[in-house]
Amino acid sequence: MSVRYGFWKFTRAWLEFQGSPNIPIPTLANPATIDLNPGIEQGEISTTSCTGEETIALTYAQATKGTITLGFPTFAPDLMSLLLNRRFGTSSNINVMVPLEIQLVAGTTSYPGKSSGQLGFDIVAQSAASTTAIAYYIDSATKLRKSVSIVDSAPTGDQIVIGNSGAITTSTALAATNEQLYALVPATISGTSTILTGTALPLITVRLVGIYFDQTVKLVTARNCSFLPGGTLNNEPAKEVQLRILRDPSDGTGLGFSMQTLNRQISC
Repeated sequence: MSVRYGFWKFTRAWLEFQGSPNIPIPTLANPATIDLNPGIEQGEISTTSCTGEETIALTYAQATKGTITLGFPTFAPDLMSLLLNRRFGTSSNINVMVPLEIQLVAGTTSYPGKSSGQLGFDIVAQSAASTTAIAYYIDSATKLRKSVSIVDSAPTGDQIVIGNSGAITTSTALAATNEQLYALVPATISGTSTILTGTALPLITVRLVGIYFDQTVKLVTARNCSFLPGGTLNNEPAKEVQLRILRDPSDGTGLGFSMQTLNRQISC
């Protein structure tokens, strides 16, 4: 028999939040890795032979705890929700603390604000009496943090004025340090933003498409999957999510998923 009849790999994963109707989960890019683990745990019953040797008399399926692991080269928010067990939504005019970093230059006391569309553009001029902004720099002599006060005008010493769009005015003395200035400034971001909500994920349906070496198609459907802890968010664009395969009385296998090899070939 030709080896072309052998199974090659999974090439596509279609994910859906269960609902009425189901809601597709955008993946942006096809998964780089797809692992289907049926999670069959075997139990054993031991006995002792007449010579005193312990042997296995019986094995049985003790549990089925299947998982699907998907590795993606990058994530959209809906897909990221599979790491956090929370749905994403939208909100308008949200309040945030905006980080600013400014390289101070001796002789330069005015630093321009951000342009429209940039983080920081929504900052309004801060009042010394009410602002919750904080600012500091690292003193090169002591290697310690030095707090910087926010004032309304005419800064002196370790003082700054924070204007609209995050424009900064420093004292002459502060600019002369040539240090990096760090600040967190409150702002209300206009328009619509994407936020993580407190809504837990519903069940998830996973449909996998695989191919044999002769391009014949294999379909796997795990209709009931749930969040499984373990994934992380980090500085790498690639992310991996795991889902627990739950019982599905209609799967026909008792494994929580169905599997069909079709007499059809893939066409892209």
